[in-house]
Amino acid sequence: MRAKKEKKHKNASKPNNRGREWFSRVFNRLTLGKKYGLGMLVVIVLFSLSIIATFVSLTVVKRDVGNEMDGSERSITIVNMQKQFREQGNIINSYILDSNPAHIDEMRRNDLAFKELSKTLKSSMSDKEHQTKLTQILSNEDKIVKLFNKDVVDGVVAQNKLAYTTAKMRADQIITDNVITLDSLNEIIQSERDTYVNRAQAILSTAGFILLGALVVSIIIGSGIMIVITRTLNKQLGILVKTAKRIAQGELNVELPHYNGKDEIAQLSDAVDMMRQNLQGMIQEISAVSTHVTEKSEELTKSSSEVRQASLQIATTMTQLSAGADDQAKTASNIAEMMDGYVDKINHATIESKDVQSVSTTILHMTKEGNTLMNESTVKMEDIHRLVKTSVDKVKGLDAQTKQISKLVNVIRDIADQTNLLALNAAIEAARAGDHGRGFAVVADEVRKLAEQVSHSVSDITSIVKGIQAESHEVVSSLVEGYEQVESGAGQIQHTGKTFQNIHQSITNMDKSIVTMTTNLNDISNVTSKINESIESIASVSEESAAGIEQASVSVHQSNASIEDVSDNSAYLAQLADQLNQMLLRFKL
Repeated sequence: MRAKKEKKHKNASKPNNRGREWFSRVFNRLTLGKKYGLGMLVVIVLFSLSIIATFVSLTVVKRDVGNEMDGSERSITIVNMQKQFREQGNIINSYILDSNPAHIDEMRRNDLAFKELSKTLKSSMSDKEHQTKLTQILSNEDKIVKLFNKDVVDGVVAQNKLAYTTAKMRADQIITDNVITLDSLNEIIQSERDTYVNRAQAILSTAGFILLGALVVSIIIGSGIMIVITRTLNKQLGILVKTAKRIAQGELNVELPHYNGKDEIAQLSDAVDMMRQNLQGMIQEISAVSTHVTEKSEELTKSSSEVRQASLQIATTMTQLSAGADDQAKTASNIAEMMDGYVDKINHATIESKDVQSVSTTILHMTKEGNTLMNESTVKMEDIHRLVKTSVDKVKGLDAQTKQISKLVNVIRDIADQTNLLALNAAIEAARAGDHGRGFAVVADEVRKLAEQVSHSVSDITSIVKGIQAESHEVVSSLVEGYEQVESGAGQIQHTGKTFQNIHQSITNMDKSIVTMTTNLNDISNVTSKINESIESIASVSEESAAGIEQASVSVHQSNASIEDVSDNSAYLAQLADQLNQMLLRFKL
């Protein structure tokens, strides 16, 4: 039994070991950035999953909140419908009390408003029971309107108290039933709203726990991945440091352990191994070169005698070159004098171009100021144009109002004439009544006097209004004429502004051209100065070359002595090559 269990354990552990080996192989092939990125990716995936879950939860919460808001709107609509029912009862009571026909129109408006509210409520209800109750309420509302339009109105007109009282009682009962039904609907909607709110709160709590759990798991997994990566790096770097120290001590035959991976550690291991191999090759080449140097030093001794003979021929050639260099120096000096005059002319042209540029810049600033002032004038002219137009409109309105006053004055004159006529009739009737109508005659006489005073006042007002109308006509004519002139001036100002803008653009282009010309002249001046300096430098170099050639001739003679030193040094070089071979024996290849 024990053997079977061990066999099963081994068989079970094989897939685990294979999985670990596969993961280790894939993990080692990743670069350090990708390894750390893998840890970040795991954290990001967990956060993304938690965010998705939270988003889904918030979507459900949003839907529940929307349903709760819809329920709130339905509750408000139900309250408004109850209000409309109560207003219908008040309209019926008011019509019974004062029989005012305006209440009929008020009932019609109330009916239209109620139907609009019912349409809104019906469109937001999907439950069949709710729609059935709403249909019943609409039917009852139609009954109330019919009771009012037929029984109440007809009963009040016919003064049939029993008819309109009975209709009122039936309407009150229907209104009460409808209000109770709407209350029950409102309670159902309120219950649904509470359900939505409770569910949204529960979902928000769950989303909070999900986010917190994702944060904890992300921290744990991310920290674990970072610890594994750090331990792997420390182990591999320790091996590389030990190997590098052995190479520094001269052990070039050391073997690096194989690192199965493609990350930066593997690249560093390959680089260290390549450095070891390169050092091996370099030491071997140095050994071969040192042997070769020993051989060549002997050949150098032989060549030194041949160089001594060639140096004598070089001294003769140097003497001839010295004479040619003197002639070249004289020619370069003459060219330098000619270039000095040319440079002076270029500098004078540059100064004049700068003066032209300064003047053009001043003109450009002046045109900018003129353009700015013209723009301001255009804006002010538009303001004047607008104000004059407003004044014309107001004066025209004043003229229309004076015409209305004239109409009112005519009405007052007619009333005064009729009052005077009535006063005369009253005086005649009072005279017929004798002593009994004496007091009435006094009152009629006073009324007649007042009518005459009103008639005189109306005449004065009429003359004043006519004067105002005449003056307003003149003001309107003057303002219209001024408005036309202002409109014409505004057009001319705009045309002048455009002309200033064109002038400003032309001067700006001219200024740019002058700046370009000045820059080109400066460049020419700089180039000619450099040319002059180069010519002077050529003359100087030619003179120095002549002197140098003479010195070279002397140096050639001195080199003969140096060649003898080279022969001695070649022997010393062979000795150094032997010492180098002794040093190379330290390295283990």
